Amino acid sequence: MQHVMDTLPPEERYNYIYQGESQVLDHILVTPTLFDLLKRVDILHVNADFPPAIPDDPSPLRKSDHDPVIATFNLQ
Repeated sequence: MQHVMDTLPPEERYNYIYQGESQVLDHILVTPTLFDLLKRVDILHVNADFPPAIPDDPSPLRKSDHDPVIATFNLQ
């Protein structure tokens, strides 16, 4: 199995920050055949890089403590 985040520069390979240390909380592992079809990997840094949400805030902002990872494959 191969980790799709291995295609990103090391400084971008995080989707969670705990006590100031960036880490990977979510993983996408694929077979070598599927890895060859990998088009791009995006980590949407919309949560980890920002302060925690205000308690009882009803807005959709900061409802998670980690960032989503998106892997796009060329399956045509």
